[in-house]
Amino acid sequence: MELVNTDPKTGQVGSLYLRLSEAAVAKTVPVKDAEDPECLVDLDRHGKVVGVEVLGQDMIQEVCAMIAKRLPRPYKAEVRELCEA
Repeated sequence: MELVNTDPKTGQVGSLYLRLSEAAVAKTVPVKDAEDPECLVDLDRHGKVVGVEVLGQDMIQEVCAMIAKRLPRPYKAEVRELCEA
């Protein structure tokens, strides 16, 4: 499974998926605006989080920056580079 989905035309990252469980997805809910969600949460049949999909370049950059901030130095650049593809 791809964690980062890149647009073949532009080369920009289009989505970032963080899988937190191997459970089957039963329902997907938007986190913010249902009309134009930037973040979707996949839930299993018990309502527990299976994964989180982040959409849109700005939101992806924000999430990657938060993750990289907490990583040891050797990994920070890798995470930023992956998300800027």
